[in-house]
Amino acid sequence: MKALIITLCISLLFVSCAPAPPAFTSDPCKDPQYLQLKKKDLNTMTMREYDYFRQKDDECQQWKIYTDAQKRFETTMRNVTIASVAIGLFSGLLYLALSK
Repeated sequence: MKALIITLCISLLFVSCAPAPPAFTSDPCKDPQYLQLKKKDLNTMTMREYDYFRQKDDECQQWKIYTDAQKRFETTMRNVTIASVAIGLFSGLLYLALSK
């Protein structure tokens, strides 16, 4: 039983270590103005367009890094949860077998 409690505590520790979301709430890579500017030649952009393009391009790169990290974290958490359940079941069965 102690093993199950320890395993659950470790799982909660992993959950609290989730990557922090970026400052923006929607996918900047799908911004309509950014997509239009992406098609445009850099030499024909105004300074304002270029500044906006660079800002959204940086945000888009950050968004991709964040979503990749989030997917890896979710996969890891799923694996940890499965392992925690397996360890908990095994320790419970072992406890029952040894207590008789």
